[in-house]
Amino acid sequence: MKSNASGSSTYRSLAQQRARVATSLGVASVQRLADICEAVKGIAADLSFDHDGRTRVKVSGRAHCDAQLACHRCQELVWCHVICDFDSVIAFDEEQAASWSRLDPNLDILVVGGANLDVAELVEDELLLSLPERVCTDEDCVHMPEMRYGEMTVDDIVDQVSTEGLKRFPFAGLKEAMRAGDKEQD
Repeated sequence: MKSNASGSSTYRSLAQQRARVATSLGVASVQRLADICEAVKGIAADLSFDHDGRTRVKVSGRAHCDAQLACHRCQELVWCHVICDFDSVIAFDEEQAASWSRLDPNLDILVVGGANLDVAELVEDELLLSLPERVCTDEDCVHMPEMRYGEMTVDDIVDQVSTEGLKRFPFAGLKEAMRAGDKEQD
């Protein structure tokens, strides 16, 4: 079964029917995602419902969108395509999720706020977790800030290397100084 309705069916009935829900979402329905991104567009989800081996409601799906995020280097805005795949069981309260988690710590559990289908509630956290840390992959980006601080001459670099060497090995020249001192006494 393929449906585009959200909110009219219960999770349990969708699982009994082994339903598939494919829908597009408006930005207003995923407000936390919209708050993090500069812009979001093309939000879509394709979900399949079933029961797992223990009569729990299981949802498998894919959600995707285009998000505009600030580059981690230059803070210019970059569009990136965000895709998330998930395979989870649905818990109807935190207590139920905690008991299932104690039985199987590796179980991916989505806690929902009600019995009726809310696609945005199912996919928003998954999209948030799938946002990339680094959005700009262009190593030769024209907006990349310079990674140097002021002009340095060759003498400045030699002085800096010598100073760093002395800091790391403060007694490096002690042996030669002692030998030179012994030769002067002779």
